[in-house]
Amino acid sequence: MFVDVGFCFYEKSVETVKRCIESFKDNVRYIYAVDGKFELYESDELLSSDAVRNYLKTIPNVILLDAPNLKENEKRQLYLDSCAPTDYLLIMDADCYVVPPTDWDKFNEILKGLGKGEKPKIYCIGVQTSKKTSYFPLLWYKPHLLEYTKTHNFFRDTTDGTIYKSTNNGTRADHFFLKTDDRLRDEDYLIKSRAYQKELMNYEKPFKEQYRKVAKNVSQPKDYSSMLGNIPVM
Repeated sequence: MFVDVGFCFYEKSVETVKRCIESFKDNVRYIYAVDGKFELYESDELLSSDAVRNYLKTIPNVILLDAPNLKENEKRQLYLDSCAPTDYLLIMDADCYVVPPTDWDKFNEILKGLGKGEKPKIYCIGVQTSKKTSYFPLLWYKPHLLEYTKTHNFFRDTTDGTIYKSTNNGTRADHFFLKTDDRLRDEDYLIKSRAYQKELMNYEKPFKEQYRKVAKNVSQPKDYSSMLGNIPVM
């Protein structure tokens, strides 16, 4: 059973990236690290800082992919295109890192039980905050059979064309926990990131409205299959 990581990033802070990578690098097979400025992000630098890239080049199981000036969905698609064959893909961003009480042995046993069938599936894993643990769809089974739509949180099953929405109500994979923390990033980066998120939401909004009408795991019209051909994917 193979577990890989899809790591989409554009970072100045090597401390942020190192905290993330060091927390899981010895427990996964490959890390598909997709570097590059997002198309809607304001910056003259096309790739992450030299410190970040030089650090990643020291990690033997990192596969570094340069992809500047792509939209979010296009960048993230690259790790799906690169990861076959693998059983599971963990979706990690630079501000995420694995924390106790993660138990890798128990987690791998859980994955063996979940990993059945030829259809791709998306599972939820725990993300801790100071007050509670929430669950997010960051573990993908047979990820190479999924593709991003024109948003980063609606997906298409390439085996039958079904569209799914990212949801935190799915089946949970226990014994694995993350935290998110952007306090190692500088203020300039954070300001630009907030501006980028607003631009991304505005760009994706009309597509989300269309996908929401046809996605299998959200409210939808009874006959949605005939609408699929009217929705762009990439």
